[in-house]
Amino acid sequence: MTSTLYIVRHGNTFDKGDVVTRVGGRTDLPLSTSGQAQAVTLAGHFASIPFATARSGPLKRTRETATTILSAQQNAPDLITDLFLREIDYGPDENRPEDEVIARIGKPALEAWESHSIVPPGWRVDPQAVIGNWQEVFSELGEEQ
Repeated sequence: MTSTLYIVRHGNTFDKGDVVTRVGGRTDLPLSTSGQAQAVTLAGHFASIPFATARSGPLKRTRETATTILSAQQNAPDLITDLFLREIDYGPDENRPEDEVIARIGKPALEAWESHSIVPPGWRVDPQAVIGNWQEVFSELGEEQ
């Protein structure tokens, strides 16, 4: 039997005119107005696609997005919270405006992160743990088949 895995990023946490900060796993923001609208749009897209399981990270924005999507489905599964889906920890740059982040780590370090996933100093990211967690999820999903 073939299954399809859908990976959905949460909706926006900032609206136009808001001061945008680098939001990671220690900043538990809800969806903004535009983020709520994005979640409703996703719910419409997925309404006729039955899910066997649904997982979300523990933060408000991820749970809000997931529960909105599931609310449009008949017989939706219960939402499972997976702690490994928590966003990365930006260390001293968590919840700081981008100009402050660049002032601290420099533009080349930020570009290296964005293009090659080279973790800037002070950020708490364990790429091997992320890979291992996803491998475990795929293994669990395979066993459910």
